[in-house]
Amino acid sequence: MLVSSVSFSKRFKELVKDLSDTELGYILGVSADAARKMRVGDIKSIKLEAGLRLAKAIGVSPWYLAGEAEPTRAFRRVLGIEISRGLSARLRELSSKLLNLRCSCTTR
Repeated sequence: MLVSSVSFSKRFKELVKDLSDTELGYILGVSADAARKMRVGDIKSIKLEAGLRLAKAIGVSPWYLAGEAEPTRAFRRVLGIEISRGLSARLRELSSKLLNLRCSCTTR
């Protein structure tokens, strides 16, 4: 996650203070030792996927965790449309493959 290190660091430490290193490591998908290093600041960044898992697990917005303002409603709407278009295209592709697979199975 490319974010302001000061605000992320402060928020990260505040948000994970009640988690053990083992719990934090489990959420982030890293070892307890790596989680401890993150907590004390020896490791200063986390992968996007880990940040999203952490935000979900502790019930905060990924934007808040990253030290950013919440996106506007218009931005969320545009982002949602782009995501749904991508998912829709992928679902059509998978449906087509499944249909072709069924056709090839019934012709044998």
